[in-house]
Amino acid sequence: MTGLRPALLLVAGAAVAGAVVGASSSVFWLAPVALVVVAALGWAVWRNPVVGAVVVVAFVPALAGLARGLVVPSLKVSELLLALCVAAMLLSRPRRWRAATGVDAAMVVLALTGLGFAMYHATDGSSELESVLRVGLQPTFLLMTWWAASRGVVSSRDLVVVLRWMLAVSVVPGLLAVLQYFDVGSIGQVLVDLTSDGVLDEASRLESDRVTGPFPIWHSLGGYLLVPVVLAATLLLRGDRTVMPRGWLLLVLLVDLAALVLAVTVTLLLWLPVAFLVAAALAGRLRRGLVMTLVLAAAALLAFPQVLTERVEEQQTQSTYTAGGVLPQTVEYRLLVWERDYLPLVDEAAAAGLGNDPPTDVVFGSTENQYLTFVLRGGVLLVLAAVVGVGAIAVRAWRHARAPDGTRPDDGPQSVARSAAMATFGILLFLPAALMVWPYLTNAGLSQILFAFAGAALAREPWRASRFAVHVPTPAREPAREPALQG
Repeated sequence: MTGLRPALLLVAGAAVAGAVVGASSSVFWLAPVALVVVAALGWAVWRNPVVGAVVVVAFVPALAGLARGLVVPSLKVSELLLALCVAAMLLSRPRRWRAATGVDAAMVVLALTGLGFAMYHATDGSSELESVLRVGLQPTFLLMTWWAASRGVVSSRDLVVVLRWMLAVSVVPGLLAVLQYFDVGSIGQVLVDLTSDGVLDEASRLESDRVTGPFPIWHSLGGYLLVPVVLAATLLLRGDRTVMPRGWLLLVLLVDLAALVLAVTVTLLLWLPVAFLVAAALAGRLRRGLVMTLVLAAAALLAFPQVLTERVEEQQTQSTYTAGGVLPQTVEYRLLVWERDYLPLVDEAAAAGLGNDPPTDVVFGSTENQYLTFVLRGGVLLVLAAVVGVGAIAVRAWRHARAPDGTRPDDGPQSVARSAAMATFGILLFLPAALMVWPYLTNAGLSQILFAFAGAALAREPWRASRFAVHVPTPAREPAREPALQG
């Protein structure tokens, strides 16, 4: 009877698997393969949570630009991977979970606030129910991203593995963007088909010289590449070869930087040197950082002079809407859009927002501003929740960046965590200004990789050598002996 039980379980499992394969293949012929991949990934994450951190930090952000419904209706591939990793980690080893931090609490508040207002707008008739999944769950997905990345990294060695995968995977979107610029084959049309989601129409993307890579718009591509570029440059600046050898770091930096430059987003071209120089200042190597910045800027100008020159000329060319302005053309047009379409709605939206999507009666459908986007979706409360969430991460990054280098007695060098924290703080310091011209936190690209990267880099409390100092008591001095009396 004892030997019969495993056989019965095996037969039952095979029957269930066969039924699932048969049912799924009737829906889509690749469904059985997808189920096998999902089962294998779930098992791997359940066995070792660092696998989940690798998927969330490296693969989820790289796939975040793919359109909804490619695999499951109304969901993105990146969202499916994130949910799978979080579920497997929740079921794996709860004893390894660390205590909740202030960032965890702030992210929970942001997620609940965003979801609450989205459901409110869906129930009062101002928005479709489908928008709750597309808009309301977006802060929840950021919470899941932060949690999975921070709980999957247990040691410094885990962080090295995660960052190595993140840098290596980032080269793929970077190469796709470069190939798109040189119009290799039909890659431009393929990328449009895989990523179209209404942000830009197909004609605008195919006719533009600005690259988007596997994302729906160039802002998203540049935001995604910002993190690996700043990290790779910071590691090179500090001479840290723990994550990758110098040659590989240089390769990642050059490919990703080329793609970021070809996206030709002025905000990101200003953001990148600011973030890197802040990291260099925290590392105590500001002068060397300035030299690296000038060298990379000169290399970009020599490699793509026509792209950058055309972008400058475009900014100086005024349209009928911006004629007579002294600011760059895109800034002038944004001022017009805000004044005409959105600022008149702020008073009405301040309490609870107006809906999950921009009002239908505005002329220009994009706010071009993160703060206005949050106000329209959830009023002042949603703006405050986002400020607290991002601010909590910035404070934690500052603490980690200021901690001393060293080696933990249990898991290896701490310098990688410091480099990642420096890069995180440098990016976050410019974020409030960048959000004035594009809603980076509610679009694919920067938001996923920033919260995942920060979660892994800031997973543990900063190390202090004094915590592990061993107190060796000083032996008491024996009293001096008197010389023996000579008789």
